[in-house]
Amino acid sequence: MNIVQQKWEFFQNTLPSVPKKLRHLYRFGFFTLTFQHILSLRANARLLPLNWNTAKSKSYRLVTNQRVLEVFPRLMKGLSLVNKNDVIAIDFSDFHGFQVLMFAKQTKQGRALPVYFEVLDYPIRKGSQNTFVISAIRNFSDLLGFRPCLVFDRGFACPSIVAYLCRKKHPFIIRIKKKKSVVFRKRVCSVRDIGSTDILVSAYRFRLRLIVSDQKEGMNEPWYLITNDRRSSRKKIIDRYYHRFEIEEFFRDAKRLLGLEYVHPKQVRSLSIILWFLCLGLWFVERLTEGSEETEKRNRYRLSRTRYVFESLLQEAFVATEGKYWSREGV
Repeated sequence: MNIVQQKWEFFQNTLPSVPKKLRHLYRFGFFTLTFQHILSLRANARLLPLNWNTAKSKSYRLVTNQRVLEVFPRLMKGLSLVNKNDVIAIDFSDFHGFQVLMFAKQTKQGRALPVYFEVLDYPIRKGSQNTFVISAIRNFSDLLGFRPCLVFDRGFACPSIVAYLCRKKHPFIIRIKKKKSVVFRKRVCSVRDIGSTDILVSAYRFRLRLIVSDQKEGMNEPWYLITNDRRSSRKKIIDRYYHRFEIEEFFRDAKRLLGLEYVHPKQVRSLSIILWFLCLGLWFVERLTEGSEETEKRNRYRLSRTRYVFESLLQEAFVATEGKYWSREGV
């Protein structure tokens, strides 16, 4: 698989979605940040055969241009990365003091695919974090034009978020605490005391379905899930929550494999632009591995798609630059 060639072709396919006045900056960002290990903005800029002052200037202009941020949501939609039947995990992660609210598509292959995010800069007023989450959900849904199923962990189980999702009839699954009080058969009780694994209850002032998972080995307690999905089977809802953990693996790859752990942007805009180019690289991996014959080899190595493609790219670079020396006999 010629990853360098296919990366160039992917770049060419994305250009029509980029305004002509931004294409020079977009091209610079693509080849310095997309599917690259990020040491720092200036270090990655030195990867290109540019005059140092030119590279430094482009780096600065790239992360301070607000219009660059408008490109990626259009690209996400144009690449048809999300459809109505997809399941989207939502979670926060800290990036050097900035809280990133990430929307990532479940793949059931170990890593969620990031498709959208918004950045929250602390400190904030009391209650405004929930307002921020609701606004981000609204923006994401408006961008898509439909409402895929959203999956949340316990930190999002709050009345305002649940109420918004119920009013908008937005499919969701949220894990709640075992001590959460609900109304069941006209009496108030905690969900752990109900004794049923699939039942309708009144919670957060709405009629919702309570799903309780089996308690398997290694689990401290079952998962208590509420959802407005009354059609899917209990097994399917539990499976959707199970794959929520893929988003945490994405955060790990973003920070350690691709280098965001070492980048310290001072502005929300700078972090957002860097993170969008990183997401673009993972969209490239998604397209590269669709129906790929390399899947069997990747599974044999027990690697995620991201790590497998990243290591393959490094291998291609080694073969192109040092392979002739490696192949010499007698060394």
